[in-house]
Amino acid sequence: MKGSYVKTIGGWQPNDRMTEESDKYKIGDVCMHEIRKPRSIKQHNRMMAFLQVVLNNQDRYPSIDALLTELKLKCGHYEQHINWKRNDDGEYIDSVVFIPKSISFGAMEQDAFVAFETKAYDAVTNDIIPGLNREDLEQAVIEFESRGNT
Repeated sequence: MKGSYVKTIGGWQPNDRMTEESDKYKIGDVCMHEIRKPRSIKQHNRMMAFLQVVLNNQDRYPSIDALLTELKLKCGHYEQHINWKRNDDGEYIDSVVFIPKSISFGAMEQDAFVAFETKAYDAVTNDIIPGLNREDLEQAVIEFESRGNT
């Protein structure tokens, strides 16, 4: 059962009627649960606007997916994988492959997303469009959003 709960001074309380009515467990039952802070849809939309603004103002990355992959790598949001293969002499050699992690609602909590967003702005202003002023980028994103482009 998944539900929505709110932290109160008295402990965790059901946050909606469905959660409250679906309580089928008895006193003393041991249950596992995961507590996650939900992501902000407003901030998600701002990230999509940010990506589109950056994409529109550079010529290195052909798509939002390519740009986002690069940002994940630049921001350290990846897992390392050791790739083993044999060379011509039959010896194993290894190389490190970086696999970007997801920033989806299910894969990343709000606090981690905020940290990623901050790093993404830094990566753009330092590496992707060097010399771009962060405040100018933030303003461009706000204007893009206000035109209903998200």
